[in-house]
Amino acid sequence: MKFPSFAIASKTFVNSDQIEQYRDCCERTAWMVTQTGRSVRPYMDPELTRFRNHPDAALILKSLKAYCETLEEMSAAGDSLKDDKRILWRMINKMGFCPQSDLLEKIEDGDTVEIYTTDNLQIFRNLVFFDYLHVTIDEICTFVWTRDSKRSASISSEGLRLMFLMKTGLMRATHQVSTMPAHLVRTRLAGLTQTVRIAVKTISPLVEGRQTVAFVITNKSQKIS
Repeated sequence: MKFPSFAIASKTFVNSDQIEQYRDCCERTAWMVTQTGRSVRPYMDPELTRFRNHPDAALILKSLKAYCETLEEMSAAGDSLKDDKRILWRMINKMGFCPQSDLLEKIEDGDTVEIYTTDNLQIFRNLVFFDYLHVTIDEICTFVWTRDSKRSASISSEGLRLMFLMKTGLMRATHQVSTMPAHLVRTRLAGLTQTVRIAVKTISPLVEGRQTVAFVITNKSQKIS
């Protein structure tokens, strides 16, 4: 199976201060994750090429700062980083999003919980995520699922359909996903080709003003290789 290039064609200027802030956040975030017994590196490429070349580096930096601060604040308050609902709620508040009222009740122990923007950027993941995918902080922050992962055409089409419904506001409530069967997802990250089986459970819009700007996905994951 051939993977697409990780390079992004369009490029915006990223200044040295942004690069150093990003590097610092990658390192602090990796350290926080390792405190839970997981092995996570901040980055593989010291030049941070993925970040430098990203067309929306400002959003990448903003969301990583919010994620890093959320982990640090949780720890400083004595809250467990395994508390998926609390950590998700803190992140949503930091980003200024408005969630659906039933979002938290849909999350169960062992779920992988992620936030994606409507432009396919993953800006949040609970720590369970790192149990199923070996990845650096840099890679996951610049990860785009339509570029950096492979799955069957039918699953990709259904995922894009659901994202379209979210982005256009046609889906405004938490949705129990029944149209996407458990499927294999292959990635090439941290120098490894990895396969995870994913069963998507729910998708729930996050609103800013009157516009859906992101969504929360919960799923059950199983590492295959």
